Amino acid sequence: MSDTPDLTPDDNVLAAEYVLGLLGPEERAAAEEKLGAEPEFRALTAFWEEELARLAEGIPLRAPSPAVKRVIDRALFETTTATSPSFWERIGFWRGATAVMTGLSAVLLGVVMTSPDRQPPEPQPVYMAALTASDAPLSVLIRINAREEILTVKPFDIATDGRVTELWLIAGDAAPSSLGLISPEDGSVVELASIDISTLGPDTLLAISLEPEGGSPTGQPTGPVVAIGKLQVL
Repeated sequence: MSDTPDLTPDDNVLAAEYVLGLLGPEERAAAEEKLGAEPEFRALTAFWEEELARLAEGIPLRAPSPAVKRVIDRALFETTTATSPSFWERIGFWRGATAVMTGLSAVLLGVVMTSPDRQPPEPQPVYMAALTASDAPLSVLIRINAREEILTVKPFDIATDGRVTELWLIAGDAAPSSLGLISPEDGSVVELASIDISTLGPDTLLAISLEPEGGSPTGQPTGPVVAIGKLQVL
């Protein structure tokens, strides 16, 4: 089982701000240290990269107006001459541009944090798990959308030695429950209609085992468990 600490709401905000580029040098260095040490935080950062990229897809591309383009071209490409903007004018331009981009990033972050598409009207959270192995550099990112009752497994690299990978849900002290076979190469989408979503919580584990062709013959893991991780609420 992973020895990394549970994710917190602050980690969620930190990952989003890291992806948006809102962190100062010290905060960014701290975030990058967490990225190197905590698989769960790496997975959370990957989640935000995907979410923000999806949000950006809905924003149409627009060319800058001629006046704005002239200012940008002058600030970027003109050499210093008697008619060129002074150093302080350039500083003023970039301060303004930085303020605009920071404001836009903050708005995007607020939209993602509060959007009805990300936060359903009913209290049905989005879960994430980063499954890791204690003896191998393996990390499997899994996301559960409670509202749609869908579990998504991102592609991952693993040597199966001719066996198949089977996903298991372990709720508290209950016996493992199979969620079916998953594809390491292509990732998988699993419908959770047979699972009581309301029972999911911080004591819920997800695990992957290697099984013979067709899956476990007993309904329980029979091969080695190659990755395991706890659910985290986003």
